[in-house]
Amino acid sequence: LEDHKNAHRGLERTLALGPKAQAILQRRMVDDEPLFNIRRDSFSGAVGLACRKAGVPRFTPYAMRHTRLTAVRDALGIEAAQAIA
Repeated sequence: LEDHKNAHRGLERTLALGPKAQAILQRRMVDDEPLFNIRRDSFSGAVGLACRKAGVPRFTPYAMRHTRLTAVRDALGIEAAQAIA
């Protein structure tokens, strides 16, 4: 990623995607256009809207991340969860 929250510090960020995800994304890539054009607040709003439409209590994207990392920690240990985070 060229533009991310620590880019101003000269840090790089790499996303690891498996072969299935790569195949799906490759079909959607068009020249130099951004693949994802979602701001953090837009994503949170979309999750909130989906919760309301589904009739479930509202939660945040951070809550999903926290839940998944807790499951990884319980299954594989704290080091694995830290490596993913």
